[in-house]
Amino acid sequence: MGFPSLRLDRGAAAFALWILALALPVRALAFSPEHLNQVTFVNQTGYEIVYLFFSPSDSEYWGVDILGSERTLDAGQKLTYLVYYPDECNSFDFLAIDEDGDAYTIWDVELCDGTSRVLTVSLSDLAGPFGELDFASVELRNALMHRIDYLFVSPADSNSWGVDILDARTTLSPNQTVEILVLRSALREEYDLLAVDSDLDRYRFGFLIDAPRHYVYEIEYSDMYHPEEEITAALGR
Repeated sequence: MGFPSLRLDRGAAAFALWILALALPVRALAFSPEHLNQVTFVNQTGYEIVYLFFSPSDSEYWGVDILGSERTLDAGQKLTYLVYYPDECNSFDFLAIDEDGDAYTIWDVELCDGTSRVLTVSLSDLAGPFGELDFASVELRNALMHRIDYLFVSPADSNSWGVDILDARTTLSPNQTVEILVLRSALREEYDLLAVDSDLDRYRFGFLIDAPRHYVYEIEYSDMYHPEEEITAALGR
């Protein structure tokens, strides 16, 4: 017996595309800066924060240190980031590690559309020594001729893109690089990358972290994302 035909008449095909588009996750739809929320982290611990994680609660991984490899958050300072998530409200888990290796945690921080959030971390959030840290470093280079305005690196098991690791004011010019640290908690962890350039074109790819070493990836035009191709491929046409 052969496989059933996937050919559809024009009306049925249009309806199928519409249904499938509704079923796709929000992060497969058109990107708009208006979809981003804002969260500000304030360090009131009295200590320098050297690692900062704001991971989607639906992921089992802490993921990327959003401070990057060359920045810390001093006592009394604050830093603002943009966050991209699929639903009207989504939850995130917060982890900070200070200069002494002590951890501060805040669980199930809810972000909702239209309402920015200020998250103050203090000694009341102290969870004790974190223990041994196992990082992989990832260097990302903008190989485009366009400036990258937004850059998300999210655990592949999450439905949220999470935090723009460039923070709310930083961009990545052509040929510039940014280095991030990934906190390893499994032998193999998959991550998805989304970059958005100054024309709001999107670039996507995934990568695997399977060793505590240095990884290098370039964001290229061949990584440009076309959601309509995803719909067509899902229809088998």
